[in-house]
Amino acid sequence: MHWLSKVHADVASASRVGISAGISARVRVFEIVVAVLLLIPKTARFGAGLTVLWMSTVILSHIFVVGYGWFFVDALMVMALAVIYLLLTRRSSLSGRTRECGAFPAKILCARS
Repeated sequence: MHWLSKVHADVASASRVGISAGISARVRVFEIVVAVLLLIPKTARFGAGLTVLWMSTVILSHIFVVGYGWFFVDALMVMALAVIYLLLTRRSSLSGRTRECGAFPAKILCARS
């Protein structure tokens, strides 16, 4: 499938739900910002929290408006992974100690060093 036809399909499904093209563009910018936050180790927990909030709205919109499909399953998986990341990094952020081990949970990687 050509990438341009996928963009047209996204715009068509967004207009079917009642989302204008301007809002759809802002949503894409927000998703890119959240993805960048997830890649930076110091902001990864904040990005994961925003991901959980955003996927909650996506899941609710699929349940009540759009319907079920592969995007619904994708949203469930992304939300589950973000919650798992938040749970794995929870203990190190609550203790107040900051030990840099990259973007992975300090409990797993720092315990070995």
